[in-house]
Amino acid sequence: MLPTLAEVLALPELQRGDPLVVAGRDRLSHPVRWVHVSELSDIAELLSGDELLLTTGIALPSSPGALRRYVDGLVAVGIAGLAIELGRRYTDALPDALVAAAEAQGLPLVAFRRETSFVAVTQAVHQIVVNSHLAELEASEEAHRAFTRLTLGRARPQQVVDLVAEMADRPVVFENLVHHVIAYNTAGRDHDAVIGDWERRSRSARMLGPDSRGAAVDVGPEPGRFGRLVLLADGTGEAVTPRQRMLLERGATALAMGRLIDRDAQNLELQAHRTLLTELAAGVDVPHLASRLTSLGLRWKGRHVTAMVVRLPGPGNADELRGVAADLLDELRVRRTSGLVGLVDDERVVALVAHAPGAADAVTDRLVERLARTGARLEIGRAHV
Repeated sequence: MLPTLAEVLALPELQRGDPLVVAGRDRLSHPVRWVHVSELSDIAELLSGDELLLTTGIALPSSPGALRRYVDGLVAVGIAGLAIELGRRYTDALPDALVAAAEAQGLPLVAFRRETSFVAVTQAVHQIVVNSHLAELEASEEAHRAFTRLTLGRARPQQVVDLVAEMADRPVVFENLVHHVIAYNTAGRDHDAVIGDWERRSRSARMLGPDSRGAAVDVGPEPGRFGRLVLLADGTGEAVTPRQRMLLERGATALAMGRLIDRDAQNLELQAHRTLLTELAAGVDVPHLASRLTSLGLRWKGRHVTAMVVRLPGPGNADELRGVAADLLDELRVRRTSGLVGLVDDERVVALVAHAPGAADAVTDRLVERLARTGARLEIGRAHV
């Protein structure tokens, strides 16, 4: 984080100049990005904002109107503050017109009442700024390594959310497009305050408005967006920092990449399942069937196997059926149930589900419930293998 003007004024190098804030005391939280030394009265056009400007004032105009225009120019570019050393142009105090203009515009104005080494001030502040940038780079690299490990390790959404919350030290929620919570981490805050009445709060623009001190990032590129990662207020009233926003964006990227990796892996798995299931659906006498079932991960020995055939109403439903196959495979993985799923033609998805004796109805019911929204027609048969 860049140092604030208040932190800069507390440095020994500035304290030796006996600084006195004569205007803009309520703006000392402004971050200082750089220190600039200049005696020019038209320096504003050469500045880019967030600088602490040091001067002796020897070239400043005399008239109140010109001093106001000088302050207006500095405020327009957004400098952090103006510090003037007394003794050369102004002996005991800064001009009333200058102080009044700075106060009216909210520009922090500082008088050094003793001789000040501008070189020492510049070196001290720039060292802090450079260290701050290095710390940001190190934090970014640390986050990059951490999220890369998660992505390559095919981490689940909860692990990504946990990492963002831990590194940002704020509550984090991953929601889907209809504002249902997929994963969350309270970061030690009150559970109900984080996800209580979540759907209503999430739909409210106030939750991430200017006063909420929170932030959100879409997960997935348009038009394939599939959720939102939300960083919530932490109760201190502090705004989201650039580092926290970076972590939020890294987390959203990890979630999107994880989904792509899972989808690619799932497609390969579905293709392997499809080959065998197509042969079975066609009534072909499959050689080495038992070993092929085992090699594909179907734990069938000593279990019951439920065969499911899924059909969708109407013609031309190949794309929808592919989605059904992916949904079924997802459900089996979530339930940790052994099974094979494949789109065997443009009309049917076939699934073989292995389960303990007596668990058939429970397994089937969950899969049927998953498919209910598609309007699918199911044909179910069971066998003991």
